[in-house]
Amino acid sequence: MKLTAYLGLIAMAPVLVATGCTEEPATLEWTPYAKVGNWTVLRYTETGKPTKTHSCSAVTENIRKTSLRIATNGNAYTVGINGGSPTSESSKGDMKAYIDGNVANTIDLKGSFLDDPAYELDHWLSATFSGTSPHLLTMMDGHTDTVATYNPGNRTGNDWPESHFELYDGNELRNVLDTCMAAEEPPAPIITKKFAAGTCGTETPLPASGMCPATARTLMHLAKGTSDDFTPEGCTWDVNDAALPDKSVLIYRSMKCGPDKSALIASNDTAPFTLKAETSVIPPNVPADVGFETKDGWKENVVTVFNIGPDSSPYNEIPKIAQTAAKTANMPYNSKCALEWDEFAKLDTINGPVDMESEHWFAPCGPMGATEGYGAYWNYLQPGYVAFINYPSDGLFGIQWNTLTRVERNENGDWDQR
Repeated sequence: MKLTAYLGLIAMAPVLVATGCTEEPATLEWTPYAKVGNWTVLRYTETGKPTKTHSCSAVTENIRKTSLRIATNGNAYTVGINGGSPTSESSKGDMKAYIDGNVANTIDLKGSFLDDPAYELDHWLSATFSGTSPHLLTMMDGHTDTVATYNPGNRTGNDWPESHFELYDGNELRNVLDTCMAAEEPPAPIITKKFAAGTCGTETPLPASGMCPATARTLMHLAKGTSDDFTPEGCTWDVNDAALPDKSVLIYRSMKCGPDKSALIASNDTAPFTLKAETSVIPPNVPADVGFETKDGWKENVVTVFNIGPDSSPYNEIPKIAQTAAKTANMPYNSKCALEWDEFAKLDTINGPVDMESEHWFAPCGPMGATEGYGAYWNYLQPGYVAFINYPSDGLFGIQWNTLTRVERNENGDWDQR
């Protein structure tokens, strides 16, 4: 299940077991107990009492290096997120949370800062729930969790920045925590468990990678959907993927209308990799001449993926790629062509002065710059990859281009951006 940094996800009023940053006695010792999926489970005992379990905690880290913690003392479960700092011993913080992208069920919480001796540099903004809390049970049944904490003036410009986490199988994780609490003999057993592959709840695994849609949303740092998203009547926002020839995968947000979902497909075998629109949805009651017919595809490539290397800056490399393309096409690219942010598309584009006397006035910075009648945008696919996106401005493709994300298998066999 996925836990988002919106602690408001759990709609109950929490009963906190401690105030300030003193959740655990300073005399606690801890030992590794289990590795469950991406969660590290620790068993805590009081100094001199190794056979008596005091508490157990499970911690996971997301791709943005924010961690989620679930701990139990056998009676209650405390859920917390790191990254904040208390201003006083009794500091509290506003939180929101929701499960599996279900923003409509977001709950508001007032969290307290708690400490964990095993993570001495972290203060965990936390809320505590009974084992029978309907909100805890909802979380354990989910695949992902989103937690937001109130942080005005942060660099994102959003006073409620979200953190997204994979919960995978929350009930299995809870079983491990409960088993840990029952452990009486030292040393604690170390068990390694992988969550069942392909277990996506009610969602269908993505076609190219087999990953759960919740995993894709986590890797894109994307909520499942919000009320202010543009969705034509009869359509919803979903996620999709496309396999690239280098065994990596491109994941992206895709519109679904009825049984059809917008999809990309690789169209060549050598780098830079190109992709065409294999399917573009047409919402119900929309004329067929808007965009193009469902499943008809699109003859031209709409995405080109470039490998710029992990140590290269996209702000330096993108203009170089565009300038080379202009030279190859015998088109202009002058010193005033520059990479700039397009607020509407939420992507970068290359723009420059228009010379109406030139035959290339509609593309003043070459075929990979801003072009009259086409969307010509750039997206950074971290790390070391960029994508050029080019499509007719009046075409309805049903893809949110700024969500394109390249992922590959890591050493553990899991999908990751690294």
